[in-house]
Amino acid sequence: MKKTLTLIAAATLSALSFASWADTLTVGASNTPHAEILEQAKPILAKQGIDLEIKPFQDYILPNTALAGHDIDANYFQHIPYLNSVLKDHAGDKDYDFVSAGAIHIEPIGIYSKKDMGGLSALQVEKYFTKVNDGYHVNKYIRDMCVFACHNFLKDPPFAKMSLISCRNVLIYMEAFLQKRALTTFHYALNENGYLLLGNSETTAPAAELFACNRRDLPKSGMARMRALTTSS
Repeated sequence: MKKTLTLIAAATLSALSFASWADTLTVGASNTPHAEILEQAKPILAKQGIDLEIKPFQDYILPNTALAGHDIDANYFQHIPYLNSVLKDHAGDKDYDFVSAGAIHIEPIGIYSKKDMGGLSALQVEKYFTKVNDGYHVNKYIRDMCVFACHNFLKDPPFAKMSLISCRNVLIYMEAFLQKRALTTFHYALNENGYLLLGNSETTAPAAELFACNRRDLPKSGMARMRALTTSS
């Protein structure tokens, strides 16, 4: 696992030009997985005479505010669509002249720490994962079932006959009418009594008639706590 994370870190940070920084490089990152990847990059940068300082954040807004205020040198946290929306909102503000230094997508690797596995039973771990060094690798036949594709759920035709939709920390950035449009699309896409996972600060209030709360006490599982909701009959 460490070897894999080191290669990811090297590939990611090689896109940055360190010549403009002093001996210390401060990078904003989420605790998991970005900060873990950066930890593996520390010795790589140390050989270049750079001391990597990792500053953890738990949302999308504060890292950009810190970057604009020159409290950090880089932000290894957000996805490109959100970065573009930030640049659009702050067009003309010289403090927000951000550029993307590199893009990375690590989900297909499917490697998790022992702590991440805390919410799974021993039987599930044995059936769906393979122990690798100090981590657990999702078995290939499971990874082969996962398809990653760009899909605009507000504009593109919805998928159908889905059992589960996970949409964490997206609705909170939308106005109520867009939230209702999204929730209506999700309701159409889900099977009857299918599940919709939302972020801890999100609800289905704009389309309350379409969903019923199923559980409110799901474990954190290393991420923000989510509420599971099931479609109404």
